[in-house]
Amino acid sequence: SVDSAYQHYQQLGGANIEEIKRQLSEKILQSGHIKQKILDYQSICQNTQLNPDINPEQLVKNQHIASQRLQDLSQEEQELENIQEQHTQKTLNKEEEKTDLSEEISDVLSSPDSNIPGKFRRFQYELAQQLKLPIEDIPYIAQCIEIQDKPWQGSIERAIGSHRLRLIIDAEYMKTALNWINQRDNKLHVRLLNSADYQQSSTPLNDGFCQKLRFKSNTHQMVIQNFLASIDRHCVHSSAELKNTPYAMTEAGLMSGKQGLFEKQDQRPITQGWLTGFDNQARLSELKQRYEQIKSEANSLRKTLEQYKQQRQHIITIKNLLAQLQNLQFSEIDHQAVKNILVQLQTRLDQLQSPDSDTAKAEQLWHDAKRIEQKIQNAINKLKVQYELAKKELARAEQRVKQAKQYLTKPLSKEQLLKLADQYPTPSDSEKEDLSSLERDASQKIQKIITQIQNQLAKLQTDLGKLMVSAQKEDTGALSEVGTELEDIPQYLERLKVLTKEALPDKLERFLHYLNQSSDQGVTQLLTRIENEVSIIEERIEELNITMKEVDFQANRYLQLVPQKVLHESLQNLQRCQRELRSAALKDDQGESHYKSLLNLITTLNDAVERKKTRPALALLDPRYRLQFSVAIIDRENDTIIETRTGSQGGSGGEKEIIASYILTASLSYALCPKQRTKPLFASVILDEAFSKSSQAVAARIIAALSQFGLHPLFVTPNKEMRLLRTHTASAVLVHRQGKQSKAISLSWEEIDQHIQKRMTQH
Repeated sequence: SVDSAYQHYQQLGGANIEEIKRQLSEKILQSGHIKQKILDYQSICQNTQLNPDINPEQLVKNQHIASQRLQDLSQEEQELENIQEQHTQKTLNKEEEKTDLSEEISDVLSSPDSNIPGKFRRFQYELAQQLKLPIEDIPYIAQCIEIQDKPWQGSIERAIGSHRLRLIIDAEYMKTALNWINQRDNKLHVRLLNSADYQQSSTPLNDGFCQKLRFKSNTHQMVIQNFLASIDRHCVHSSAELKNTPYAMTEAGLMSGKQGLFEKQDQRPITQGWLTGFDNQARLSELKQRYEQIKSEANSLRKTLEQYKQQRQHIITIKNLLAQLQNLQFSEIDHQAVKNILVQLQTRLDQLQSPDSDTAKAEQLWHDAKRIEQKIQNAINKLKVQYELAKKELARAEQRVKQAKQYLTKPLSKEQLLKLADQYPTPSDSEKEDLSSLERDASQKIQKIITQIQNQLAKLQTDLGKLMVSAQKEDTGALSEVGTELEDIPQYLERLKVLTKEALPDKLERFLHYLNQSSDQGVTQLLTRIENEVSIIEERIEELNITMKEVDFQANRYLQLVPQKVLHESLQNLQRCQRELRSAALKDDQGESHYKSLLNLITTLNDAVERKKTRPALALLDPRYRLQFSVAIIDRENDTIIETRTGSQGGSGGEKEIIASYILTASLSYALCPKQRTKPLFASVILDEAFSKSSQAVAARIIAALSQFGLHPLFVTPNKEMRLLRTHTASAVLVHRQGKQSKAISLSWEEIDQHIQKRMTQH
């Protein structure tokens, strides 16, 4: 139907309509290009100051003007190019000079103690290394002088000139320095000064520039002064004075030589090129000033260069526009001709497509047939897509069915299906599309459970093996020939049954009896004996206090030792173990708690025995470390405690001495007195240098205390204590020395007096 309608449409003039439409499309496209050309032409005319009217005569006129202007612009461009090249070189030179100045400023900042340029300082450093000298030992003359009269600095710098960069070398190093400098390319003007040639003093001029200098204090000071005195110049204030003064100079830098010779070196400003000074502030200031000036000049040159570049670029743009104008044809901008053709084509098309014409009716029938055809084709394409999708889905379903049949070789029983139904619900229609994922998830969960059970089983088997090994070690009789594999378990269970029902009750009864007996007879007796020892010590201290009460500490006062229980951490731990032991003995768990508590207590005691010299062990096992003592001062009239002391704090020196002596005496009596006695069995006590620093009253009380405690003191003392001992003792031992031999004689006091009197008479 479409083909038939199209042929009928062509026969009635459809071919002409299509040709007209094609031509119409081409002319419309051409019209758009011409409009753009017209806009470009008018833009060129506007930028080149030409008449933008569109006609052949004006275009020819504009092209003639463009040809003349192109020649002028080419010449102008060439001139600008030459100027730009020259200006580019100037700009680059000035920027390079700015970079060099920046580097020089950085170099100057790195050495704040000198105005010497960097390349000269580097040479100075290399020469110092070659001579193996400190760099300070080969200074430049400029480093050793400073101009005090600043207005004259520029003129003096010119007068000294290149000598400022002359290195001072000692005579002993001059030969080595000259050889080294001679054999290398030093890349600068090297100047040296032999210090030996300027040792003789030279007197500078009274009005010379040397009077305006200050010299650095170093080993070369006199050499520099003598050298500069040899080139000194008179400092005059006017050119008139200079004219009549040979070898003079003005502040502005004019200099005179021999009679009739004058010169002024103005190659650079007099304020530049300064090298002298003990620091580089002057040079740094000059360089910064020059840097700012050069920077300003470089920026100005760069700005001017950019202006030249912009001018030249503008000329090139205008030339390109004029060149386009010269190549333009009027047909390229003749829009009216194309417009007329479009009107003619549209008129012919309207005539052919008139609604009343047979051609228009045939065209409408053709278009209707084409729409029906397109609709049918769209339906066919849609059905094809659906068909292909259904084929792919069918193939996938068949593949899944095939895989399922291969995987499930044996059908499940009803019981298995019921069990699965309890754990896994029937998949929905959407889930059936992904049965493999459901199966994989279920399989992973089941495998995880299987792995956990297997791990538990392996652990139980391992633990069971360890238990069988332990049982063999404990029961070395019946189980000695039995293995430790899983098949041996029945024999262990049989042995366990025998032990549990037959042997274990009897052994448990004997164990509990032994456990109670061990607790009562062993540990309890040991700890009770230690407590008894503590009580005995307290009783003996009480006996000592009875004796100490009979001796006065002060008037109507006496001392008493007050024992106090020491509760060390180890003792607290032992008491806690005892409480736990008593509590555990009452538990009905077949003696397990009782046994563990007793084991804990015995372990604590064993640890103390093994570390018996440590303080915790002593506090636990030695009754002497269960007590600590303080001293109480008591009034005899009412037996009230006046003061209690635990150390040496408080009281006078005499009181401390008496307390210490009393406690020492009581300690000796305690140590020397056996049990069941009131006096020491061995009572001789020797006191060397006795009472050498004690007062008479203190000594008397100490002697009385010794006697009261039943001790027999032997006093070793010089003659000055004789009177004290005569009052409180019955006899003495006189020691007679002769050379290295000594002889001791026991005499009464009367015999001693007679012997001393006899010796004094002989000598």
